[in-house]
Amino acid sequence: MQHIHHRSFLSFCTCPGVINLLSKWQRETFKWLNNSTCEYSRGQTIYAQSNNLRLHTYGVKHSGQTRTMTHVVTSSTQEHRRCRKTLLLLILGITVVMVTLVYRANVLLKRNLTSWVKSHGELHSNTTDEYRGTNSSSQPLRQWFSEQMKEKLDRDHVIGFTGSLKPHRMRVVPNVAHYIWFSCHPFLFENLVSIISVYKIMKAETIFFHTDCEPSGEFWEETIHITNLVVVHRQPPVSVFNKSINPEWPEHQSDVARLQILMKFGGIYLDTDIFILKSLEPLRYYDYVVGRQSSCCLNNGIILASNNSEFLRIFYENYRTYNARCYSCMSIKKHNEIAKQHQDLVHVESYSLVQPNFDRWKTIFYGKFNWQENHYSVHLWMKQFKQKNKSTVFTRESVKKMDSAFGQMCRYIYYGTSDCIEHNTTVMPWWN
Repeated sequence: MQHIHHRSFLSFCTCPGVINLLSKWQRETFKWLNNSTCEYSRGQTIYAQSNNLRLHTYGVKHSGQTRTMTHVVTSSTQEHRRCRKTLLLLILGITVVMVTLVYRANVLLKRNLTSWVKSHGELHSNTTDEYRGTNSSSQPLRQWFSEQMKEKLDRDHVIGFTGSLKPHRMRVVPNVAHYIWFSCHPFLFENLVSIISVYKIMKAETIFFHTDCEPSGEFWEETIHITNLVVVHRQPPVSVFNKSINPEWPEHQSDVARLQILMKFGGIYLDTDIFILKSLEPLRYYDYVVGRQSSCCLNNGIILASNNSEFLRIFYENYRTYNARCYSCMSIKKHNEIAKQHQDLVHVESYSLVQPNFDRWKTIFYGKFNWQENHYSVHLWMKQFKQKNKSTVFTRESVKKMDSAFGQMCRYIYYGTSDCIEHNTTVMPWWN
């Protein structure tokens, strides 16, 4: 109930009607002050009218002659100044109170939002209700949080250039997919769903799986039944332009390898936590397509490129300045800087490829991220999720009733429907 109280307080303080009423009162007060008529009496009555806060005096007739009551004018001027000073102080005080109320309301909102995220923003592997959304007491807050995050996302995704690259009349990007899998680590259900989305929705002609350690396990056994999947044995690069690649960050090896692969073959590179949600055909007419992560950064989690892309060559050449001690300098920040300098060589999708951003990944697993709203693909940010939920393992059964955007996308790709599925319901496998 504390959240509702603070939200009501914020609604009152920031209510447009209240703010407009107080602003109108201020304007009317100034108007009254500038056009006031004060009456003074001292023997004979004279009038002192203020116009634009400047006092003018009028003469009065006495014994058939016109005289100016200077002593009365002096008295009225002093009285007027005291009146004006009092009103100005009053207006200033009310303005300070208004600003203070709005500021305090925002502080309370941020404090409660932060507190709610900490207490409700992480999945607990031993609480099934958190996955299924059956905790009815938290549903209103969860919905409100999702709406707030969506509003912020809608404001932020338009920031940044989109490039001025003109599309070709014919498709120049081959409809082939490239995955990179360096080092031996578990192949998970979400990795399987990613490849299925490329097979079913993107309808890739060939899916190349570049790896130095072929995975194993039940989900990989299901993956290799995809008829156009080709496993390519490839060693990770250890250097680029005679600069050693930091072995502590396998992501750097993958960053270099994906550029080398696209320069040789062209096609569509994807991270294994990318879900394809609709056909990428409209983007295959551009020589180089990438998604915006934020106003300062691009994201190389999915790249569409022809093997003749000039921007691809320029980007790779910039690895001569590779810094092994900086995790995201090249793939994200430098990527954006080069694209800004060569906007005529790149097409940037602001919202439809890699959103939500990495600091909003919780909207995928807890909120109601609108993945059906004009998204070619969605970046799951599984690394961030696993850091918070190390023991969580998704399966075919666990996603059937998962009430979240992640559960809906998994069902849509794997089972062919985004609706919740009862555990005892027989569902046709994805290959049918």
